[in-house]
Amino acid sequence: MIGTSTRTSDSASVIEFRPIGYIRRPGPRWGIKRWTREDVFEHDEELRRQEVTVEVLPEYVDALDGIEGEEFLWLIWYAHLSGRPRSLRIHPYGDPSEPTRGIFATRSPVRPNNVMLSLVRLVARRGRLLVVRGTEAYDGTPVLDLKPFSPGLDSPASVP
Repeated sequence: MIGTSTRTSDSASVIEFRPIGYIRRPGPRWGIKRWTREDVFEHDEELRRQEVTVEVLPEYVDALDGIEGEEFLWLIWYAHLSGRPRSLRIHPYGDPSEPTRGIFATRSPVRPNNVMLSLVRLVARRGRLLVVRGTEAYDGTPVLDLKPFSPGLDSPASVP
């Protein structure tokens, strides 16, 4: 279970997420370090080109019915290796020569809730395993949800 507490002005509430599966990425684990913007783009692009498997937990296999007809999926995942932000303003890519920005104006995986979103191509379904391409999520990453991409709903042109 992945949980987070949020505090509002008048009460405290807890939001709980339970993974529906996990990313399985072949090969060695990638080291985590502070990189330049170019390093990050190159590294993430290499990861996104690789095929990975979303191993859906057995209790959610019925939820996959019909998914093989989809070309693209939204993969919602939890950046479990990222820490909590020390500040809500950061230097993008940890580069002090870059002006600070609010964390919501960046794509940093270090966020108040570390919830991430990837648009992935569904390559194949093998039972409860989905082979996808297009995410930089590491091996063992908890998957929170899957949603089909809808050109009519997900296009910027559809936003009023």
